[in-house]
Amino acid sequence: PGINGEIDASKFNVNTNPDIAEMFYSPNVQEGDVVCITEANTFGWCNEEDFRVAGIVSTTPGFLLNSKCDGHNNVEVRARDIEGGVYDREGNRVNDNEIIGYENDEDACNNWAPIALQGRVPAKVDCSGSISPGDRLVTSSTNGHLKKYTGENAGDALIARSLENCSEGRGIIDVWI
Repeated sequence: PGINGEIDASKFNVNTNPDIAEMFYSPNVQEGDVVCITEANTFGWCNEEDFRVAGIVSTTPGFLLNSKCDGHNNVEVRARDIEGGVYDREGNRVNDNEIIGYENDEDACNNWAPIALQGRVPAKVDCSGSISPGDRLVTSSTNGHLKKYTGENAGDALIARSLENCSEGRGIIDVWI
């Protein structure tokens, strides 16, 4: 069940999980990974200072867009041309590729992930260059990680600002996209 139509509200509060994310096909990624748009038009790990950076895999978004899966694994069943005609399950003629229902597919959502587009989200970081709150962050050579922007190149690869400190090694910190 859900709401179809418009919501008109003077105020809408989200008290937890303050990020906006959208579901995208993103095989082999984990929560906190920084992702880029790949050549195959999917989302995956970035190269160092990669200008194709798109977002960070969210843990539990406050707003989730394009949430077809939403944990239910329902996939669209579309009408197909069979022996010169297109029919639904009851045998009624319909338009080719028209949605005629939904089926449960246990694997449908396995390769989809919520990609944070805006807000505060935990992200994996490489802290070899000490990170402080407010520092600008770019993609790192470590898969799925951010690093501190040092002012060398990478202007197009900026993705977030740090909200926490990280002084050594690798870790997960809150960032602002």
